[in-house]
Amino acid sequence: MSLTAQQFLKPFRESDFFILENWVKNADDLFQFSANDFTFPLNYSQFSDYSQKHPERNFYLGYTPEGRVFAFGEIIPQSNNIPRLGRLLIGDVNDRGKGLGKYFIRLLIKECQLKYHSTQVGLYVIKENSKAIYCYESLGFKFTDDEPIILKNGNRDYLILKMELNIAELK
Repeated sequence: MSLTAQQFLKPFRESDFFILENWVKNADDLFQFSANDFTFPLNYSQFSDYSQKHPERNFYLGYTPEGRVFAFGEIIPQSNNIPRLGRLLIGDVNDRGKGLGKYFIRLLIKECQLKYHSTQVGLYVIKENSKAIYCYESLGFKFTDDEPIILKNGNRDYLILKMELNIAELK
């Protein structure tokens, strides 16, 4: 039996919120996941408000071939016709560093191609998040010349960098 990407990438339903809630264990995790869009602890009301405020955005869960959910991500349509990936999270820390992030991003890129007929995909990353940057670069994402964004979290400033991928160059 041949499995398709749709069997491993499924739309997130609001009834799935408990999965996401269980993955975000502290304020630092939440900031990595959502920048300043949510406050800790993440709750259903915040997420529901965000979803209603951005109905054009598409939320997904990633599943292993065995049917276990392991990731959350968002596809954000952009006016420049280059969809942006956001809210990328490999939920269980024990699943990180095993290639599942690359697998999940490939699924999201395929969805961008199907849904938006995209030839490019973008994303933002915190400059200090070297593991995420390594993952994105290993897929072929490159930093753009766009001006970095500075976000404040607590007493710290974080530099947010933009990356893009020409899908034809996907590794």
